[in-house]
Amino acid sequence: VGRAMFGAFDDPVMEIHLRLDIELRGESLRNEALRQSLGKQLVFWRTSMTHLLKEAQRTGQIRADVDAEAVIVLAICAYEGLRQWKLFDPAMFRPKEVYDLIMSLVAFPSAPAGPDGSSRARRRPAKSREV
Repeated sequence: VGRAMFGAFDDPVMEIHLRLDIELRGESLRNEALRQSLGKQLVFWRTSMTHLLKEAQRTGQIRADVDAEAVIVLAICAYEGLRQWKLFDPAMFRPKEVYDLIMSLVAFPSAPAGPDGSSRARRRPAKSREV
């Protein structure tokens, strides 16, 4: 999810979408129907991504002890902020570093490397699905 979301910055038409989005956000302050529509889109985005992150927790792909929705809210806010940084201050535009930081919140701690340089970290087993 995160790679796809933050990978959107590589899309050559991203700036066009960003400029249009900034115009729409401004208009939404004056137009209640538009504001409600944008709000519904954000709720859908947050709930969909939270569901995916909780599924990754359930299957043992990421840590289960983190608040999935809080991580998603952070990721969405970072994504939205990066979009504006890209347009207004490209020198500060660092999506890879921000993505890596967010992923560090949900990743299992790394074990020290073994003698051959490979990681000795083990993936935690998935919990069995209750029927």
